[in-house]
Amino acid sequence: MGRAVRLVVVGVAVVVTWYLVGPSAAGYFGYATRWPSRMPSVLGFDGRDYNVPTGCLPRTKTPFGLHRPYRVGTMPVLLGDGAPIFTVHRWRSTDVAPVILTVQRSDDCYVVYSLEGGP
Repeated sequence: MGRAVRLVVVGVAVVVTWYLVGPSAAGYFGYATRWPSRMPSVLGFDGRDYNVPTGCLPRTKTPFGLHRPYRVGTMPVLLGDGAPIFTVHRWRSTDVAPVILTVQRSDDCYVVYSLEGGP
């Protein structure tokens, strides 16, 4: 009986620690998490940093609105598939860095990041 109680206590401690510390630590290293759902405060893309993420927006409130977005990469997600990164226009690695990137967090949840600094 004592061993089962210890396993439950350790299990609860692991879940609470993950819930409180895991997303912050993952975000620090540039990873998003699915549970609890968190996005990093800085998105590294093509050698540039994008910050000031918005909250969850519907597709109609994103920079591409009703137009077709173009997928340019993937944000790493801890314990899951990566989240697609979109831009408004077609983009190649030889082009100037896009000013705004949009990450699809879930089906109708998009997070917009803006370019940090100058050229």
